[in-house]
Amino acid sequence: MNGKNVHLVTWKEGDDYWEIYIEEPGFRVLQYKIKDRDIDIQIDSEYSDSAFFPFPTRVKILRKIDGETQFDRTITVQEFKVQKSFPPETFTLTSLNIPLNAMVTDYRINRIIGYWDGEKLVDDPVKMSAQERREWEAMNNRQPLGNTVRYILMAVGILMITFAIISMIRQRLQKQG
Repeated sequence: MNGKNVHLVTWKEGDDYWEIYIEEPGFRVLQYKIKDRDIDIQIDSEYSDSAFFPFPTRVKILRKIDGETQFDRTITVQEFKVQKSFPPETFTLTSLNIPLNAMVTDYRINRIIGYWDGEKLVDDPVKMSAQERREWEAMNNRQPLGNTVRYILMAVGILMITFAIISMIRQRLQKQG
């Protein structure tokens, strides 16, 4: 689009149809179209001043109802000031309120990059929330003998199974002999 590589994202539900043209690799929205039976809306954004990145310098909005223009406006940004500081989580996955175990995909490379565990991306879906995991880890850290007891019980179980197998083998040998 206008000499730029873009991804076209479309969505259709009933009479509603959306098109979003997203610039590669910066993910800036160049054009946004919404159409239904009666209404057409098109929003075009220009990014001509790198000092405003990632925000547009000009936005043209056109709204038509039954083919007749109802709204035609162009907004031009002449000055842009950013707050001196943003909360650290503003541009992070945490700020998106992603549901637990949601699959996160990088659509630029068509690859799943992980599952949200409530705090970070992990390779596999989690069986407990991040808060539950923190509580479980804290509980286990307070009870260092808990792991030892588990290992002892596991070893006893393995020994019992081994003893049962050896006993069965001995009984078969005695019946044969």
